[in-house]
Amino acid sequence: MSQASHLIFLVALAVFIVTVPFLGAVAGGQLVNTVLFTLVMLSGFTVLGVRRGTLLLAMALLVPGVVASWINSIDRSRCRPSYI
Repeated sequence: MSQASHLIFLVALAVFIVTVPFLGAVAGGQLVNTVLFTLVMLSGFTVLGVRRGTLLLAMALLVPGVVASWINSIDRSRCRPSYI
């Protein structure tokens, strides 16, 4: 893997960690948190490697978390907080 993908992941993670505490009280903050969470997860996925088994396991863990996060940000009544 290239160093560029590692750098993108590091920057996305740093932005997520710094901005999450401040976006809780802002209108539309939940949507921005969801976008940043998705960006961190996808950039982390690109850092993993190219082995098929690793990528399949990562997808199995990534997709439910990202989908539940988006469902929660769009319609809070559909997803219980224990799922997120």
